[in-house]
Amino acid sequence: MSYTLGLDLGPNSIGWALVDEPNQRIIDLGVRVFPEGVDNFDTSKEISRNEARRIARGMRRQIARRARRKQRLREALIEANLWPTDPHEQVALELLDPYALRARAVDPEAPKLSRYELGRVILHLNQRRGFFSHRKDQTRDSETQGMLAAISSLEQKLGERTLGQFLHEKTVSFDPIERKEDDKVRRRHTHRRMLEAELLRIAERHADILTPELLFGKLGRQSLPPSRPRRRTHELRGLSHLQAFGIHGILFFQRAIYWPKSMIGLCELEPKQPRCPRADRAAQRFRMLQEVNNLRYIDPDTNEEKALTAEQRQLILEKLATKEKLEFNGRGGIKAALGFLESVKFNLERGERSSIKGHVTDVLMSRAVKRWHKLPEDIRDRIVRLLLEPGRTDDAIRPRLIEAGLDEAETEAALGVDLPGGYLRLSLKAINRLLPYMERGYVYQMTAPENSAIHAAGYVRPDELQRRVFDKLPDPTRVADAPIGEIPNPIVRRTLVELRKLVNAIIREYGPPDAIHVEMARSVKQGERERKQYNMTLREREALRDAAAQKLASASIQVSQSASPSFTTAKPILITYCHTRDALMIR
Repeated sequence: MSYTLGLDLGPNSIGWALVDEPNQRIIDLGVRVFPEGVDNFDTSKEISRNEARRIARGMRRQIARRARRKQRLREALIEANLWPTDPHEQVALELLDPYALRARAVDPEAPKLSRYELGRVILHLNQRRGFFSHRKDQTRDSETQGMLAAISSLEQKLGERTLGQFLHEKTVSFDPIERKEDDKVRRRHTHRRMLEAELLRIAERHADILTPELLFGKLGRQSLPPSRPRRRTHELRGLSHLQAFGIHGILFFQRAIYWPKSMIGLCELEPKQPRCPRADRAAQRFRMLQEVNNLRYIDPDTNEEKALTAEQRQLILEKLATKEKLEFNGRGGIKAALGFLESVKFNLERGERSSIKGHVTDVLMSRAVKRWHKLPEDIRDRIVRLLLEPGRTDDAIRPRLIEAGLDEAETEAALGVDLPGGYLRLSLKAINRLLPYMERGYVYQMTAPENSAIHAAGYVRPDELQRRVFDKLPDPTRVADAPIGEIPNPIVRRTLVELRKLVNAIIREYGPPDAIHVEMARSVKQGERERKQYNMTLREREALRDAAAQKLASASIQVSQSASPSFTTAKPILITYCHTRDALMIR
């Protein structure tokens, strides 16, 4: 049967129709309805369907890891003869006031603690280890800001005292009948460095018991938190946790947060190469060149789009190299730099854009390292790639940064830079092949090969690649050419899964179509943030219309109730997939 299949994709439904175009008749039509890919879709309470399960799994892991750490610490203390094996003795020690022991442990005028009392103190330090985050930028949300402010205030109150001494004073002076301001012992925000400093002071006074070998193990003292090797080397085989990592390592270890290499996607031009981090200087340069080479301005006299000259491109690139972003309008903007009037419009402004993002990595690094822009290009590339190494520790990177040419102060500042996250769709190998042509002004992808950087570098566009041909839409989990799992939008993923079921059912019933026309609702491709912004814009426009209608009604002018055609909720985004009736090609 010869027919055209029309599809209208929505967030929770797919409308379809089979049309016999030569005879101008509808063969069949219908709607497939399904639940959205998220809960509470298009509301302020929208959440992923997997969020509750993910949170519960994370809590189970955290509880299990905490219990495992406590058990390992008890085993290590027993091994070091700092904790008894007799349960009755353990109960008797646990009844002691830990705050009094912690205060006495650092008091030079008080008697030293016994071995078992030291073990009781170490177990108490393990109960609440304090706040520590691997995130470099810890000021992004109000909750963290409030926590850090409380920690800073507590540090000022401590002075020369340890945290244990301070809390012991609170327990002694605490009166549950006559409460005073700031007399609480629990519910205080503490930082892990406070407890580490207290442990080191206790170890300094009890050096005959807490020796460096017992405290730091065979690996020696490491940064806070210590970085435990992922695999045991031959030097650590056969050693216990205490012998390998010491009490300090067991007590303060915390897993680093990073994407393992197996989770990083592959390049679309070099399929065997991993994608390049966005913060890499080559990736930053590639993104800037891509936008500047695509930039066109509309000549107000001829109303034609014109490309920038080589001198104009170079001027904009020089400005972008030292700024986080460059506005189109205003003093110091792109139009002012090029000598254009404000009435001149750029093609990128059509998408309501007001600026072009600059070299963010260099800007952030220049704030930490003042002479950053004076360093050679290869040195800057090397430093940034050292900072971007996955799973790195500051102790491991620090000597390599100094070897690259930074002094100690610059090294510490560089380690604290919060570089942009994420990855491009291209690998560093592909970017390096494309950059020479992009520098000449070639556009990344164009139909005409003579002006296309991707063709000049010896690549072909993804849509030009030869694809496998299927009789039906294949299971994306079994076919590398259909990576639905890489799509982060759950709405799109759910819609594509239902689309496969629907199209395959139609093919089974009526055979392959001659052509498929697809229309997708705007709300499908939008993310949660874009949907909220779009709905907010709709509500604002609706409020303006209502206000205008009331004003017209107050002037005795009849108001039309018909909806404005400019406010549409669906947008055609592609009409493709024209195939022969023998097979259905997947793109």
